Amino acid sequence: MTNIAKDDPAANFVPVQPISIPVMNATIIKRIKERLAECQEKHAFCPRKVPPILPKRVIDVGAGVSDRPVTLHISEPNEKAFYLALSYCWGGPQEITTTSATLETYISSLPADLPGTIKDAILVTRSLGFRYLWVDALCIIQDDDSDKRLK
Repeated sequence: MTNIAKDDPAANFVPVQPISIPVMNATIIKRIKERLAECQEKHAFCPRKVPPILPKRVIDVGAGVSDRPVTLHISEPNEKAFYLALSYCWGGPQEITTTSATLETYISSLPADLPGTIKDAILVTRSLGFRYLWVDALCIIQDDDSDKRLK
């Protein structure tokens, strides 16, 4: 097997390749939709087709492919809707996070220069037919300890 990371001494001992999946591949989106349907219809312990209560804040990606800006949505008490969540390793400090200073701006529009991981998550969320996405870096006010403790 050929290692891609030839300059990495550990690469000779780890016979795996980096994962690279084209996010917006129609076949992959179709398979994800099939797996979600299978989960909801056949798995006894998976969530049913009842929308959960939204977290305090979620990213509103719009319905379908949208030209409107992606915004931070402040949920109403007991507001229900289906949403996706992105869980990933930040890899260090992030340039774009929600803080007390950025909250009002993000309610109108999130920055266009979001990290690629979040941009991909937004595209996938739309492609799967969901309107909301939860990402900790943007849905939790990062300079507010009490907000970090909320669910």
